[in-house]
Amino acid sequence: MAEAGRVEPVVMTSFIAGVLFIWGIFALSGAGVTRRLPLLKTVIFLVAIMLIGRGIAFPVIMPMFPSNSLTFWLVSSALCLLMGVSYA
Repeated sequence: MAEAGRVEPVVMTSFIAGVLFIWGIFALSGAGVTRRLPLLKTVIFLVAIMLIGRGIAFPVIMPMFPSNSLTFWLVSSALCLLMGVSYA
């Protein structure tokens, strides 16, 4: 889609990068590197649940995106599980 000049990949990637950036700020706050943010424990808990859920639920999500390879699903799910456990 990006090679065809469509804007959707850029918008989606930018959105995901923004969410991961915010989650990273909360992780740094939880580690004591930056000042304590409001709702820190709640956000860290929710991020952990979302990432672990994404990592575990890939067999259910796979049929919705048939163009993604099995390698993509295994690697991205493993990364989500690793990040989720790190947040937990």
